[in-house]
Amino acid sequence: MSQRLLGHDVMLIRSGWFHVNTQASCQYDAIYFTGLLQTRGMRMLQVQTSYKFSFSANLLFLLCICTQVQLYQSHKHPVPTYFHRANPHGEILSMTSPDYHLKIKSSNDSVLLSETATLKVQPEILFSKDKEIVSVVWTEIKDASLEDFVGFYCPPTDVATKYLDYIPVIETGPSYKAGHGNFKVTVYNMRVPCEFRYYRYDKEHAQLVARSNLLRFHGGHSLPLQGHISLTGNPKEMRVMWLSGSGKVENLIRVESF
Repeated sequence: MSQRLLGHDVMLIRSGWFHVNTQASCQYDAIYFTGLLQTRGMRMLQVQTSYKFSFSANLLFLLCICTQVQLYQSHKHPVPTYFHRANPHGEILSMTSPDYHLKIKSSNDSVLLSETATLKVQPEILFSKDKEIVSVVWTEIKDASLEDFVGFYCPPTDVATKYLDYIPVIETGPSYKAGHGNFKVTVYNMRVPCEFRYYRYDKEHAQLVARSNLLRFHGGHSLPLQGHISLTGNPKEMRVMWLSGSGKVENLIRVESF
């Protein structure tokens, strides 16, 4: 069976668990899939609709594809979390891992569970244009649980489930049992104020215990970042480009000579 795609007839292969269909939703991107076959020394077969394959040829082709897919699945690269966390074995904790995501079904962010608990982040203003290490400290947490976590939120109005990343308090050391602890993490310029929050968590409900002071980035959302240069068609010109949070068209500087 074949289907026309971009002026070519390519095989449409189906099996019980595997389905490649370049015209509809599929498990693997068609472009990557084609490249995967090519990198393994195979060629994508272009088949005319009237051409008939024998059963053995179809089976052999299908087995080859399944082998390539299994190799691809066994070599998936992890997607680091915002804090570049590691699992208990010292390996990179991937955001695609089911163990990473908190299964928060409900949360209460409007009322603090404790009036005496404190959560602070230092420094409060970051002057680095790219990234900087901050220290997070909490105290006076009553009845701390090993499921508690400290989440990072940008902007601070985001709900409990919209964390950029989080640190389970159990990973910060045994002092969490006594209601205090600390850790250091690297944060990146998000252009908006951010905050840390301490949550009491029972694998379903998250209750806000403490909220940190705001973490701000010097220059705010308009700070120009990611600057780069390039040539133009004029040997006496150079194009300078950057990104900023401003919606305005920035002034252009023309260099006539060097």
